[in-house]
Amino acid sequence: MANNPSVSVIVPVYNVEQYIKICVDSILNQTFQDFEIILVDDATPDNSFKICQKLYGQNKKVRMIRHKKNFGIGPARNIGLKNARGKYIYFVDSDDFILSEALEKFYNAAEKNNAQVVHAAGRYELLQDEPEPIRQENLKLEWDKYNQEGFLPANVPYRLERFWKNYELWSMAWLCFCRRDFLQKNHIEFLPIISEDEPFSFALYYLAERYYVIHEGLYVYRKRTGSIMRTFDNDKLSTAINSSIVSSVYIKKFLDKINRIENQEAWCENFMNEFFTRLYNHTHPCYENLDMTLEKKSVVKKMLTSFFGEREAFVRFLFNNFHWYHRRVEILEQQSKFIFYQNQQLQNAMAIFLCEQPALLEIMKAIRDR
Repeated sequence: MANNPSVSVIVPVYNVEQYIKICVDSILNQTFQDFEIILVDDATPDNSFKICQKLYGQNKKVRMIRHKKNFGIGPARNIGLKNARGKYIYFVDSDDFILSEALEKFYNAAEKNNAQVVHAAGRYELLQDEPEPIRQENLKLEWDKYNQEGFLPANVPYRLERFWKNYELWSMAWLCFCRRDFLQKNHIEFLPIISEDEPFSFALYYLAERYYVIHEGLYVYRKRTGSIMRTFDNDKLSTAINSSIVSSVYIKKFLDKINRIENQEAWCENFMNEFFTRLYNHTHPCYENLDMTLEKKSVVKKMLTSFFGEREAFVRFLFNNFHWYHRRVEILEQQSKFIFYQNQQLQNAMAIFLCEQPALLEIMKAIRDR
């Protein structure tokens, strides 16, 4: 393999000992062979990385990087990015796999059209926990709402509104084949949050001048019950809330730069509300699956009170009302998990959203400069 392959395929490895061989083999068996695979061990507690070392330790196409601590899929992908040598970057999750012609079709589309990003408008969904054999009745080809071939419109507000806000294209990193120099020049990385694909895809839509869509289904996404996106507990509750805030700060910075549309402030607020709703849909299982003993109720209430006490002015500024907090309260009360309004501290925290904050600008600046 050349020192600088055409494609770097980045695969974070965590708790996938049943699936990792299928994943890596699907990459090694591509019709296009000028690539490297970067396996990033995110301190997996199972035998996933040992399997990688045993099966691929002598394979010159495979490079391995280890984390001593678990940082999550976003930081693991970032480590892969920093070590990548390919002209193009592609991400594959370690419990999924790709079709044999995937890299060839992505590469040819990128080269032919001089594209910074190539987006596949189709993907296969596999409803099957066991690794193999794959049962055809569990495999379904899904298409984005927008499945035409060609470049996305150059108008950034229109592009964001149609393809990201209205979700005409899925916001998954593994649907996108990106130029490495484009990512580096624009400092595009993954945030260390839940639902890290959302702000990443937003940055691609915003910054890519040549964003090309192909009418192909090349990726097989396994919807398994034990995946990160389907496993929630009390410990993940704080992470989910903070992820919403960190993502919102990131998105708002981009929106603030758009100054060529009418009613910009209202447009941005509407956009942010939709963005939050999407994050909410990703994180609300944290609430639904809580085992609400009295002791845990107390822990959750204390965490929420502390959280809103630190960030209330920024949240109010960003969404201009308290629906972010109120919607979560509503869900919990409908499910009779527990009654928030009986707690005076939480009533006080909620009231924060209804009044002006003198230190608003200072708090905004402090958060943005972090």
